Amino acid sequence: MANSASAAPVYQPLPDIFRAAREDNADMLRAALGAGESLGQIEADMFRNPIHIAVLFGARSFIAEAIKHPSADLWARDRGGLRPLDLCWLKNDFAIHDILQPATYYPGWFLEFSEDGR
Repeated sequence: MANSASAAPVYQPLPDIFRAAREDNADMLRAALGAGESLGQIEADMFRNPIHIAVLFGARSFIAEAIKHPSADLWARDRGGLRPLDLCWLKNDFAIHDILQPATYYPGWFLEFSEDGR
């Protein structure tokens, strides 16, 4: 008598954009975005979006992938009024700052504020 039992299915967690941010999982981020989630989603307690969470957890791969997506809001503020870039400064995480800075500001943005263009 042959054994007709099939192998147990491999458990795959549902895509969760906040979990992807905490775990620095760019693949899960892509899956979550493909499943209809958005980088504009907000956690209820601190009003943080997934990019805020990724900064807090040092999720460089997640952030590098997230800033390419149109739903990424780098200017969103949490309940304390902090943007993701502000959190980098508070954490002294300049590696993530160097990823976010060029995506937040375009080159030469500060020239628009000087009267003589210098």
